[in-house]
Amino acid sequence: MQLHMKIKMLRVFSGTTQKALADLIGTDQETLAHIEKFRRKKINPQSVATMAQYFGVSESWLLANIGPMNENGWLFWRLPPEGTRYGRQFNQVTATLNETLGELLRENSVKEYSRTMIEGTISEVLFIFRITDKSSLIIHANFEVLPIIDQVIESAGKTLKRIKVKSEIQIDLLNEIPANSNHNNLAAAIELHKIMGFGKIAETWHPSWFKNIRENYKQKMHAAHVRIVWEYMKKNNVTLNDLRKMMEKEKPFKN
Repeated sequence: MQLHMKIKMLRVFSGTTQKALADLIGTDQETLAHIEKFRRKKINPQSVATMAQYFGVSESWLLANIGPMNENGWLFWRLPPEGTRYGRQFNQVTATLNETLGELLRENSVKEYSRTMIEGTISEVLFIFRITDKSSLIIHANFEVLPIIDQVIESAGKTLKRIKVKSEIQIDLLNEIPANSNHNNLAAAIELHKIMGFGKIAETWHPSWFKNIRENYKQKMHAAHVRIVWEYMKKNNVTLNDLRKMMEKEKPFKN
């Protein structure tokens, strides 16, 4: 999968707007739109690194298809993401899912998955796909996107083995694991994987590793935030005192 399609997939499945992601990497929405449509082929390596950290994926995979998408831990997508509006937004989710999920599983050599109903819901299903012996992809799917995922699994045929699940998943347990997070609520994630038949993956996770990941994430996101504020100040000729006054009056930044 090419870089521009990965960026779009990660953004759409995480429920991130183009404007929010553009702000994060220090560019404008139009430029990001051109990147996603492959109208702009060059992208700053630092921007790729920031996006990889934000989405919880491997930088080498995102940039150059080297290695798995995540080498340790889990990714969690709720599809469609919360707040998705029917119409253009929803159609973008389903179109992106159709375009990318099959290729994503193939290029990560996914051989096993598990599936179960989510207790207390009418037709919501949880999937876990094993990426490596230490990592997974979790998808919380509602009935509207379920046929697309089932079709991808069916197309994979015997190359994708279904693992037995112990029981349905309680929605309360699922809610303890934030979407697109790889460093919070480790205990809940371990319990979830054990129920879903992937206890061996969870046994490889250690709190100390996740603590280091969390601190690294905080530092990089803080650096990205500082850069965005600094660029705004230069662009609009705003001093630090002016900025403080604006924040005290709760005036939003205007690009």
